[in-house]
Amino acid sequence: MVQNFLNYYLKKVDSTNIKIKKIKEQNSDEENIALLAYNQTNGKGRSKNHWISNFGDLTCSFLINKKIEVNKLGQINIIISVSIIEALKEMFPKLIIKIKWPNDLYVENKKIGGILLESQISKNFVKYFIVGLGINIVTSPKVENYETTKILDYIKNIDLKKIFHLVGNRINENIYLWDKTSFEFFKNKWISFSKDIGSEVSIKNNNNFYTGNFETINEHGELVMNIKEKKKKSFSFGEIV
Repeated sequence: MVQNFLNYYLKKVDSTNIKIKKIKEQNSDEENIALLAYNQTNGKGRSKNHWISNFGDLTCSFLINKKIEVNKLGQINIIISVSIIEALKEMFPKLIIKIKWPNDLYVENKKIGGILLESQISKNFVKYFIVGLGINIVTSPKVENYETTKILDYIKNIDLKKIFHLVGNRINENIYLWDKTSFEFFKNKWISFSKDIGSEVSIKNNNNFYTGNFETINEHGELVMNIKEKKKKSFSFGEIV
């Protein structure tokens, strides 16, 4: 059964992920929660990075009350990425959006958005998880390590609330579909959206660097790389540099 979100719309927050946790703490019901903030002043990125955004950019979070095994978190990350790209393709059908493993969104080899997945874990089970999403709509911040771009460079007349609802709907639909079908279905979709699969990449993992061919993702959502002497190595986390 698809469970719809209880939606919140706020003018300004420090972080949508932090705020949605507070809403969860104040709400004893097991409802899914979605939060759209029109201005986020202290957004969170992966690895304690700061997500830079301004008024008019998309900053939102989705809290999903679903009990899953911890070892399926990697699958959730893949399903969420697929859901977000599908929603954006529905909103912007002419825009070619790619995913950089594990969860960065790119257009024309420039970063346009990022996904942050957080979870509440108890006794080897995820009690609920939070999807934080930031997309450059009106601004493209200057970042030292990579180029950025924004939706406004390609498309005018953007409706933030419509994007927010499309993303939430697709997340709901795909999580429900995940229960009814195999992960292989979403794995193949993710591969079709991948920016780097089949290419040589370098990964930073625990301050170590590995270089090889990005072959595929496995059933855990891990990146599978062919390194020296055709040896395969899997990564559950890291950063393509």
